[in-house]
Amino acid sequence: MIYYVRRLDTGEIKIGHSGNVPQRMATLRSEAGPLELLATTPGGRAEEHALHQRFQWFNTRGEWFVSSTSLINHIRNIVDDGKQRCLSQTP
Repeated sequence: MIYYVRRLDTGEIKIGHSGNVPQRMATLRSEAGPLELLATTPGGRAEEHALHQRFQWFNTRGEWFVSSTSLINHIRNIVDDGKQRCLSQTP
């Protein structure tokens, strides 16, 4: 599962993948503080890598990216197409 998570302190967005998104969120919160799960969509490492390449110009470090208009629009398209689950804010 591909997930998109926003840090509430910096606004950066992480593009990652996990077989257990709730467990991954718990781990990320302990490392990065309050987070918001923006969206999830089916996919694995190959899809995650392709997304990292697509948004490489907005990369800040590792799997974290600036909350750019193009990345936000990509996430909105996933939500609008109904290809995902979007959970409410999870501080």
